[in-house]
Amino acid sequence: MAALHSRKMSLRREIEKLERKIDQQTLLIYQLIKGTQLMADGLDNVTREVSEIGDVVDSAVALINGLAGEIRDAAGDEDALNELANRLDSKASELAAAVAANTPVAEDTNAGTETEAGPETTVGEDTVAGEDSTIGEDSTSA
Repeated sequence: MAALHSRKMSLRREIEKLERKIDQQTLLIYQLIKGTQLMADGLDNVTREVSEIGDVVDSAVALINGLAGEIRDAAGDEDALNELANRLDSKASELAAAVAANTPVAEDTNAGTETEAGPETTVGEDTVAGEDSTIGEDSTSA
């Protein structure tokens, strides 16, 4: 009878271990799904931005091609050429302002950590120059 009770207790402990492992695996799967969703959202954003940039580039190309044709047509008319030059200056300024307004300023995320060999890396408790990430807890793995 005592052996049976001991076996039941042993089985309960094993079941509890398996339940904890299942819970851990479930959490990992959830995290993977969440990460995949975030990546998909990011890809959608990048795809949209690329499409918008393509539209802007197409518009700029059409403008340039149209102005080139108008310049050829106005070849003998100095007033028309001056007007086209003024329009071109105006459009160039508009395009430059639009590019500047939509160009994010890069932030320096490694301020103060650069060395001649590159950013510093923490390996265990040691700091190593020239790497870009933390590597384990064991300094012998570097």
